[in-house]
Amino acid sequence: MALGTITPVDVAGETFQSRWNVSVSNYKITSVDAGGARTEKEVDFEALLVYVSTNRATTVEQEIRPVSTQVTNRNNQLSLLTTALSTLTSQQTLFDAEDDGGKWSSDYSTKDSDRLTPAAKDAINKIFTDNGGSGSVITNSDGYVTKAQCEQAIQLVKSEMDRLNNESSSDMTRLQSLVDKRDESYSTASSLMSSVSDTRGNAIRNM
Repeated sequence: MALGTITPVDVAGETFQSRWNVSVSNYKITSVDAGGARTEKEVDFEALLVYVSTNRATTVEQEIRPVSTQVTNRNNQLSLLTTALSTLTSQQTLFDAEDDGGKWSSDYSTKDSDRLTPAAKDAINKIFTDNGGSGSVITNSDGYVTKAQCEQAIQLVKSEMDRLNNESSSDMTRLQSLVDKRDESYSTASSLMSSVSDTRGNAIRNM
């Protein structure tokens, strides 16, 4: 719920103030929900501070979610590419130095660990097309490659991993900043509520 307008109004206190016939300056808070519906309620200044702090924390929380999801998706992609790079490196060692490109890695090994998974193959081909390439780098549906395909795929994967790692570092910094702001807002709201409760309790006991 987004914080709308805040209008000061003169009303009788709803706490110990009214008991002792004390007038206080209260505030009218207008809130707007996701559907655009508006609601109003009147609070005193102390409650207003709590409301603003809590609202700020909720707003920051909404900013955290997409960034957190983006970080998770990027980490999953990095994990996939790390495995793909390991497989490609393993395949690269299979080829003879004199290989003229006419052989597939399956000519040297048919172990599952020496071929790309369908997800890795699709990811590499997508990196290729996203960078302006036409067609596919990995053409064998079984995940095997030629020497030339292997070398090209390794370069593509390394470049993409560098890019993702740089973006991940930036997003992690932003995410940590947002988390700190959210925690600070919740801590402020909690401290205010505790202070309000203590102040009112002491005032009543001292009267």
